[in-house]
Amino acid sequence: MKVWTRDNTLDLFRRQLYALQSTVVAARSRYVYEVQIKGKLYTAVIEGYTREYWEHRVDLHPLAEQVDLVICYRHDSIVSKRVLELSSPSGREYDAFTPPSWFDFEQRGGRAWAQVFTGALLAGHGEAYQILEQIREESPAAYYRYLRRKAQLAAHKQGHPVAV
Repeated sequence: MKVWTRDNTLDLFRRQLYALQSTVVAARSRYVYEVQIKGKLYTAVIEGYTREYWEHRVDLHPLAEQVDLVICYRHDSIVSKRVLELSSPSGREYDAFTPPSWFDFEQRGGRAWAQVFTGALLAGHGEAYQILEQIREESPAAYYRYLRRKAQLAAHKQGHPVAV
């Protein structure tokens, strides 16, 4: 069950504009905005959690090349864009390819770890592929499970694309 939606994140971002030293310059679509944060201009996509960047396949969208910031409530994956996490009152910024503060590649296990790890594979994070080779030697079934999940999230689906 999702606890936080894109609309909740957008509402929270609008309420925290002053605390984040931010302004909304323009809306490019429902969830893509031109924002200015601490004097720097970004094209940002709004997500509830950073893992939704991969679930919504934003990286495959025509606007993906222009997006350089993901604004989310909780940072729980690795993405190839800068991240602004809103769960703390003053916001927390992460650079591109930076895992959440609690994540450690060496301590495997659990659903949360797997979500971050899959995001790292999709983002092309080098250390993730080294760990994947270790997993291949230790547990071939887990290795193929991660590859299958990566392929599912990386592929186009038929039907109407998710609104970005």
